[in-house]
Amino acid sequence: MRALVVFYSRSGRTRAIALQIAGRLGADVEEIETRASYRGFGGLWKSLVHAVRRAEFAIKPTGKRAGDYDIVVLGAPIWGGRPAAPMLTYLAQAKGTIKKAACFVTSGGAPCAQVLEDMAQTAGASFLGGLALDRAQLKSPDLSATIARFVDGIKA
Repeated sequence: MRALVVFYSRSGRTRAIALQIAGRLGADVEEIETRASYRGFGGLWKSLVHAVRRAEFAIKPTGKRAGDYDIVVLGAPIWGGRPAAPMLTYLAQAKGTIKKAACFVTSGGAPCAQVLEDMAQTAGASFLGGLALDRAQLKSPDLSATIARFVDGIKA
């Protein structure tokens, strides 16, 4: 099974989870990069506005083609109850090329499990399962075990 982990991370938390998932899956990794910065307080404000408006945000071209993989794991932080705008842009661009997708999200607030299947559907992919991690789970000593269960579910 050829797997690709595609993620966007503003603070680094989503990146850390993505790299753990990729390591456990033996997957290639693709980080979504934006053309403009979302760093600092101004970036945080801009990210919330884009999320609420469901606005696409200019991203740099990716190097890997999602359609070349059997499964694509999509990861993003939650902004205003939705996946980060750069991930939404990626999903719109990849629509119809991703065969099967598993998704994970990170949230500094309340869990947002309802967006997981929506991410796969936005890409036009078959949904294999998801993982929603809130602030408490991200700090949990059981985080590695939670990630391992998620990856085991993908492999099955």
